[in-house]
Amino acid sequence: QGADLSIPQLSQMAGRALQPILPPLRRLQAMACGDSEKYAPQLLQKLQEAPEAGSVLDELKDAVGNPERLEMALGKELQRARGATDAAVVEQQEREALKLLSLSKWKARQVEEAKCWLLRFLVGRAAFQAKVLFNFMQESRHERTNQSLAEQRFLRASELLPDEGWTTGWWVRATLVGMELNIDEIERSSSE
Repeated sequence: QGADLSIPQLSQMAGRALQPILPPLRRLQAMACGDSEKYAPQLLQKLQEAPEAGSVLDELKDAVGNPERLEMALGKELQRARGATDAAVVEQQEREALKLLSLSKWKARQVEEAKCWLLRFLVGRAAFQAKVLFNFMQESRHERTNQSLAEQRFLRASELLPDEGWTTGWWVRATLVGMELNIDEIERSSSE
C-alpha cells in the first residue's frame, strides 16, 4: 500500500517495538535455565508420589490449557521477578526446587508449590521457542481507525523514534507467538 520504507527503517521500528517485550521474555526464560532442567523431572516424580497430589499430570495439563490460571500464575511470578536480574531469577527457581526436593514428605502446600514451579518451568521452556510477529500500518485519516490501532497494541513509530522524521504516519506492533506449553518438556529437558 505505497510503503516506501527501507529494510533498515523497518528494522529500526521493529527493534524499538521489541524493547518492552524482551525483559519479560528473558524473565520467563530464566525460569527454565541453570539446573532447573535437571530438577524438573525430579519434582514431577516426587509430585506424582505425593498422596495429596491427585492426578498431577491431568492438573498440569489443565493449567497449561487454562489461560486464566496460567495468566494469574505468571502475573504473580513476573511481578515477583520485576527488578531482579536474570541470574537472580534462575537462582530463586533453583533454590525453590532444592527446598522442595529436600523435604521427605510433602503436605498440600508443598504440592501446590511444586505445581506452580513446574508451570513456571514449562512457560520458561516455551519462551525459548517464542517468535515475534511484527505488524506495520500506515496512519489513517480517520481518527477512529487510529484509535482502534492503539487499542490493538499498535504504537506510533514517531513516538518510538521521535528524532526520525520518516516515522511520521506509521504504526508498529510486536506480538509474541509460538509459545506452546508442552508437558513433555519436563522429561525432554532432563536429557539435554
